[in-house]
Amino acid sequence: MNEVPFAGFPPGAQATPIPSLFFTRLLPRLTDPVELALALYIFYLLHRKKGYPRFLSRDELAAEGDLALFLERTCGDATDPAGERRAALERGLAALVGAGFLLTVLAEGPDGGQEVYFLNAAADRRAAERFRRGELKIGPWRPLPEAEPVEPSRSIYALYEENIGPLTPLVADELREAEELYPQEWLRPAFERAATLNKRNWRYVAAILRRWAAEGPDYAQAGGDTERGARHPGQLSGRYRGLVRR
Repeated sequence: MNEVPFAGFPPGAQATPIPSLFFTRLLPRLTDPVELALALYIFYLLHRKKGYPRFLSRDELAAEGDLALFLERTCGDATDPAGERRAALERGLAALVGAGFLLTVLAEGPDGGQEVYFLNAAADRRAAERFRRGELKIGPWRPLPEAEPVEPSRSIYALYEENIGPLTPLVADELREAEELYPQEWLRPAFERAATLNKRNWRYVAAILRRWAAEGPDYAQAGGDTERGARHPGQLSGRYRGLVRR
């Protein structure tokens, strides 16, 4: 099969945060290329998902064309490619659950019960437990958003690295939550204000965002409305809600 060589990563290409412990604690446990590829792809898909909680179903994974192509190639000359891909996906998921990378929950949805997968991280463990207790229900299934490249100015991770420094897994989790919580238009001005005041740390940027959530943004944006995209504090969710001054 003749393929066009990879042309390299363009400027501003999106990044997928992966905790360092994956490489030191989980990678040595994975014994099959499908397990490794599936784990990396799950990080990628969960990073693309919006909202709370974040989980994946087997059907969502099976519908991913790039992942399906990889599975098809690892299956070799299979007489039943679709069946082999499905079997390889199920084996990989079972192995990742067994290795402690994923948590599995039988969640009740509008079309009956369906097994869904959570990353074995603190917030996701809490969400999985709420599913088990029946406190969370699955809403209508929505397709994953297209993985379109974004400009670095619209990526909170790029803003952090430009204005503060190298990204760490713990900070990446907080950035992901903040990106969902606050209007996109606030992010760059908040980082730029912190940098101008020589307060190059995430705690200071987060404090600016919390103040804007409580009082409205006070930055000036040429050609734009400073209130554009603003949310009332009551619309904020997650742990930041309790930090907003009323």
